[in-house]
Amino acid sequence: KWSRDFLRKIIDADLGITFQAICRVDNLDEEIVELLKEAGCFQVQLGIETADNNMLRNVMQKNITVQQSKRAVELCNKAGILPAGGFLLGMPGESIMSLIRTTLFVITTRISATGVTFPVPFPGTGLYEIAKSRYELTDESIQFNERMSGYDVFAGSYKKKLHYLEEFKFCDLSPHILILFHKVIATTIGINTRVLKKGRVVAFKELVMVFPVKVKAKIANIFGNLVGRQSNIGG
Repeated sequence: KWSRDFLRKIIDADLGITFQAICRVDNLDEEIVELLKEAGCFQVQLGIETADNNMLRNVMQKNITVQQSKRAVELCNKAGILPAGGFLLGMPGESIMSLIRTTLFVITTRISATGVTFPVPFPGTGLYEIAKSRYELTDESIQFNERMSGYDVFAGSYKKKLHYLEEFKFCDLSPHILILFHKVIATTIGINTRVLKKGRVVAFKELVMVFPVKVKAKIANIFGNLVGRQSNIGG
């Protein structure tokens, strides 16, 4: 009710502003999405996390469903608001099937992203207590650990992410498997975002131009590494 009243006041004031909003998927309906659009909202960030209902209910305790997430994304797209989703890989109980479900959700749903990341045991969370008991860590060792700060997990390179996952593992899957799915999901979301912002035709043309350049750079990098190794061996 407060959100609806607030949005109506923005509309009535005719402020001419644009903004982003952060919403739970179960708080969005047609009325509030239309008010968001009229008030100037151009993107809604949604905490989707996973496309596995069991993970949402029993592990993350989000009290939402995959169906509600799909509905929220559809409502935003229909209103002309860019839907952005946050995804979390590697929580306790994560499996190959739950990762596949999340990947298929991203592939089949028109959604961009605020981030695809891995669990960080922030103080006050259940994951924090798991980290303390599983790795026999003290409060100080978690709070002052650089890798626990979130930086390496959110903004670091894949090499840093891998180091983090190897040191602090919260599910039974290999860190390399988690990194692989992270790359697939992040790449798919990147394509989705380009299509949503620029349209299918323009996005396809850009991807056709960018992809060969990236492939060539990757091949050159691999070749350079091989030459470097041979030189070291020869030396």
